[in-house]
Amino acid sequence: MTAEDRQRLYSLVVSKLDSDQLQQLSSYLKGGVDEQELPKVQELLKGALSEQEYDQMMAIIQGQSTSVER
Repeated sequence: MTAEDRQRLYSLVVSKLDSDQLQQLSSYLKGGVDEQELPKVQELLKGALSEQEYDQMMAIIQGQSTSVER
């Protein structure tokens, strides 16, 4: 995940999550979200974001694995 991707993610959620949730999300994103972490990230975001915002976040997060393959 690029620094630009991380910045886009944070800009979407900074006003939606509390500081503990932001810290938790940051720790997940730091090394990339693996298959075990993905459900935790989804649960964290789904409760805080609108459906459209959630879809944007998932596209960015899940796009990290396909961006290397291009």
